[in-house]
Formats: sequence, C-alpha cells, structure tokens
Amino acid sequence: MIFLGIDPGGSGAVAAIDGLGKIQRVVKNSGTERDVFEAFCGWDGEDVLAVIEQVHSMPKQGVASSFRFGVSYGFLRGCLVAAGMRFVEVSPVKWQTAMKCRTRGDKNVSKTRAQQLFPGIGITHATADALLLAEYARLHVFVDRTSPAGGSAIPTAPPEPESPAQADGSMLACLFGVCPGVPASGQSRAAQAPAAEDPEPS
Repeated sequence: MIFLGIDPGGSGAVAAIDGLGKIQRVVKNSGTERDVFEAFCGWDGEDVLAVIEQVHSMPKQGVASSFRFGVSYGFLRGCLVAAGMRFVEVSPVKWQTAMKCRTRGDKNVSKTRAQQLFPGIGITHATADALLLAEYARLHVFVDRTSPAGGSAIPTAPPEPESPAQADGSMLACLFGVCPGVPASGQSRAAQAPAAEDPEPS
C-alpha cells in the first residue's frame, strides 16, 4: 500500500511512502504543475491513501499570498480527485501531536522529527511536513475496504467509554434483576422462552 502526505502551499511538497515506511517519491510543490501532478500518477495496481493538511487563511496574511496559497491548495485537491484517490484532511495540531512534533511556528521541530524517522534522505523545510503526513497516514489512519465505494479512509479513534450515567443505570438495572442479556433472578432462560402450543387433535 502507498501513503501520500501532502503539505499544501508553494513551499510544501508531496511525499509517498509504502507500507513499510520506505520513501517512494518526494516532489516539491515549487515545480511545475505537471511535475506535481505526476506524484499522484503511476500507482497502477497499488492501494493508495492520501492525507492532506487542513488549512485556512491566516488573519495577518496578505491578499496576494492568500490567493497563491488557495490556488496551490485547490490544485492539489484537484490532483487527488483527478487521480481517483481516497483522502482525508487532518489539522496541523492533530497530526503534529500524533507525530510528536508540535511546531508552534518553529519549522525546525518538524524537520528534526522527520530526520529522526527518515535518516536515509536529506530533509528540508519543504519536504519535512509532507513526509511526516505520509507517516501519519501509515500509522494513524484506518482504511475500511468493506465500504460499497471500495474503501474509505477514516482517522482511527478508540471506542467511547460508557458514561457514568450509563454505567450507573446498568448497575441499578442488574440489582433489580433486569440486567440486559441476563435472566431475571430465580428464572432460567428456558422459563423465559414462550411455551410451545399444544398440537391440535387429529
């Protein structure tokens, strides 16, 4: 399986790793549109899942830079749709927390983390986040291949624990002999079953 990590914006990149975490491709967004699109192509026969960073405009960001960023982000999403790839969006806080590299604006934090996880390649600020996003996809995104559409990607999450109110209600119900799935006190499951009707005389 192939996992794509997409760091949108002109200074980002698209990175692809396989199921063992081995790097397959790294393409910077600063290349031509054709160069970037080719990162999404040529995966014939491979099951591909992409994670793109969820972004929004910044309050102090200039109009021109916001426009360029929006164009880049829209182009990358278009590449995903054109290539027919499943993908999910993930916020920077979520994936950075999972990958233990909360940057808080310091790009060297994510670069250092990427260098730790991918020591065999030269890491730059342009490629670090894309590689970490691909690794996040590999480690923290579940692929449901049973869906009618051929598979959907959803972030993994532990099952929600029973609330205290639900737990108290279940406990009280059991005390009064009506615990779900358990026969009432002094009554067997056989006694609970409806009595069979007497056969009609012939």
